Amino acid sequence: DTRSQDLQETDPGQAAAMRAASRRGREQGVPQSLEQAAQNVQSNNTQQAGQQQQQAAQQLEQMLEDLDEAQKQRDQELQRALMSLIESIEALVRTQESELAQLIETQQNAGDVRALAAGVSALYRNTLSVSDEASENPDTARIASLLGEAGAAQSDAITSLNADDAPLAQRHENVSLDRLEAALEEAQQQLEDAEQRQREQRKRELKQAYTDALALQSEISAQTDPLVKDRLSRRER
Repeated sequence: DTRSQDLQETDPGQAAAMRAASRRGREQGVPQSLEQAAQNVQSNNTQQAGQQQQQAAQQLEQMLEDLDEAQKQRDQELQRALMSLIESIEALVRTQESELAQLIETQQNAGDVRALAAGVSALYRNTLSVSDEASENPDTARIASLLGEAGAAQSDAITSLNADDAPLAQRHENVSLDRLEAALEEAQQQLEDAEQRQREQRKRELKQAYTDALALQSEISAQTDPLVKDRLSRRER
């Protein structure tokens, strides 16, 4: 459908997870279980309907667990990608700061700023390389866009340096630095968000484990209490 197509275009990882969960639901017969339960309700077979509803609920719960696991894996992959990007962007920021400092010093010493074009050209190539890396993941598209803007400013700076226009080159390099810092900030924020989701996922897993343990304890008590009472009763007799 249209929603599935939109999700595939914007978030292929999540779309794949939803397809896998849907496939599991079909394989385990969730629609059939619900349909049979409805038929049994109409036939006044409430006991069997209740069993089928419970079975369908368990199958649906498994589908949700599949989606949670897919999101967990996606966040782990995203964190690895973001850590790599952050390291690369930090290097770009340092290089741009160095190029700007050299440009300012060269202007103060009335030097030839055209010689600085080679350094900015190397920075430009590295920026495009990191932008391509960010473009590979839909989650980091905003980072790729900011890096692209930085690259465009660097290209303009190279043109200005080759034209011996130091003030204009400096303005372009300042724009580049601003975009690089924005890309770094975006990557750091996304990493923080992914880590927060992972912490919340762990909390949910611990809470579910605790709930399951209590349910198991209750079930064991329900099975053993009558036996204990029966033995005590026999002793009393």
